[in-house]
Amino acid sequence: MADAAHAYLPVHFALRSRVVSPINIPPVVTQLPGGISAQLLEVDDTSQTDPTEPTEWASQASSLAVTAKAYHRVYREGHLLSIVTGLCAALLSEIYTTTSGYCSPDVRKRLKYRSSPLSDFDVVRGSVVVDACDRFAYKRRSDGSYHGARTSISTSDFTRSTSARWSQVHHIVLDTVPVFFVDREFRDASAPLRTEHKRTSALRDSRPHQVALAAVDGLCMEELELVAGFIETVSGRRIPQEEVGAACTVLMEACEILQYVLEHRLWREYPNTPDRYLHTDPGEWDGWEEIPVPKRKKKRNKRDPRPGGTP
Repeated sequence: MADAAHAYLPVHFALRSRVVSPINIPPVVTQLPGGISAQLLEVDDTSQTDPTEPTEWASQASSLAVTAKAYHRVYREGHLLSIVTGLCAALLSEIYTTTSGYCSPDVRKRLKYRSSPLSDFDVVRGSVVVDACDRFAYKRRSDGSYHGARTSISTSDFTRSTSARWSQVHHIVLDTVPVFFVDREFRDASAPLRTEHKRTSALRDSRPHQVALAAVDGLCMEELELVAGFIETVSGRRIPQEEVGAACTVLMEACEILQYVLEHRLWREYPNTPDRYLHTDPGEWDGWEEIPVPKRKKKRNKRDPRPGGTP
């Protein structure tokens, strides 16, 4: 649902105009003001064009495959906090809220991980270590300023060129969706690239509860203020009104999806462990089969000095 939410949210400004700078593999890193380095995409927003094909969007890219991946990375940038907030409220409304009484025979559904039910889920704000070649920055021709992605608030791991993908669920059109899942085993075995700054519970905060209860009949100005307050608590800053509207849009769309999943019991068909894939850069795996396998050196048997030992 998080990946599908981008389809009904405002399109990234860099996708509404043509990219006039080259997009190559390996990417060319540009030193930006403030000591930031990133791959610079120069967007010609002076002309009112809306490219519908990747070849029209970035005509100077080295190949169609390079253009396609860059397009999908930009497509998934932004609105992450609004999407997460809307999904949390939708889960509260459709799964963690019930109208049945204590002794009712109706089934009460809960999320679970492995064999344990989820008693809480949080929204985490933090920072992530990103190489300069995996960070996008944008330059508008209309004002000449730089618009770089900040790592203090995560947008999407796929935008930062993380290649992990998982198999799709029923309501997603694509075969796979970009998801970077970290469990305890992965966290213990990997380098600490993420730094958590703040964690906010969606189940223990009263504001998502009130929004979830009102989602059935529609959201009023009071609920919009609750959504804005929750997002500002997570982000630690004032947010524009369009982000609040985006979160409410995701909430209503996600409620419809969850209602369909629960009504048709689609979760019974979900695998215990979805398949994982890697969305690599074009040509990244070229030549791997030609790398020679290192040979093990055989150790010579040492002479045993004991009586009757090996001569």
